[in-house]
Amino acid sequence: MQFKINNKQVEKDMVSVVFPTMNRIEDLIKCIDSLNASTHDKIEIIIADNGSTDGSARTIKKIYPGVIIQENKHNLGSPIAINNCIKESKGEFILRLDDDEIVEPETIERMLEVLKSNPKIGMVGCLYFYTEEPNLLRMAGYDMNMWIGKTKVYGQDQEYLGQLSQNIERDATGGGSHLARRSTFEEIGLYDETYFLNYEDVDWCLRLRKAGYKIIIVGSARMYHKRGGGMSQKENPFRVYLLNRAFILFMKKNAGLKNIFFLPFFFATKFPLTIFQFLKSGHLESARVAAMGVFDGLFHEEVFIFDKDKNKLKWPIRN
Repeated sequence: MQFKINNKQVEKDMVSVVFPTMNRIEDLIKCIDSLNASTHDKIEIIIADNGSTDGSARTIKKIYPGVIIQENKHNLGSPIAINNCIKESKGEFILRLDDDEIVEPETIERMLEVLKSNPKIGMVGCLYFYTEEPNLLRMAGYDMNMWIGKTKVYGQDQEYLGQLSQNIERDATGGGSHLARRSTFEEIGLYDETYFLNYEDVDWCLRLRKAGYKIIIVGSARMYHKRGGGMSQKENPFRVYLLNRAFILFMKKNAGLKNIFFLPFFFATKFPLTIFQFLKSGHLESARVAAMGVFDGLFHEEVFIFDKDKNKLKWPIRN
């Protein structure tokens, strides 16, 4: 469905960099510093602070007065927060990042060059490396097998020796390097807010491809992402729930008739194995919320957020 993101005057060649953050001020500063060192000189930065308690918004306002900060009372998750940033933006291009990424100076310029080269290229990504091991690939895009819900990640954990340095088409790339035209978001829509966290980026990539666009990984462009990011699944039942819910929701929305095969396959293989592994390692709460996430992904397609105590709230909040 076509729509206009806002009524602001769009600035030609400007890249609006958008991303959420929550209690990661040190990573956030490094990310902003890397963006300020970009060789592309028309950049605006819009950050959604999802209820941080570490003074992130106050610190960023003081150090970087040109950065736009949206201060959210609650944790809006990823798609709602990013969509709100996009709605406030004015760039001809939108770059979605993560708050723990470091962007090489030439990366945005190189990605833009490829995106502008062909109107059928709807989005470009780049090579991901680990911040802690800058010559070790994290990924170079991925392809999806919708029959079994499996992701093939290219280059994962490989030492970089120049492989994957050519531009190549993929099914998707991680949400930390989505560079697209503003007009493309207006054409196919913003990120699906029913996900809260995980898979809304892949969902958007598949919608883009269904609209006839290509997704290109730019082999000469690099970003660095912290290893691990959040806590591991076993240590964080909150993320276990969200990941399992998002995965089932994603397949339900995108696999179509392939779900006739996928759902029996999932419940006969992957799901019981996941539960068994949690139980075997003594993570009973993770096993419980994994099952809850799968159930909610199948039957509860709703938009929600969380307050500071991780209580689920329906969105939008009605006063």
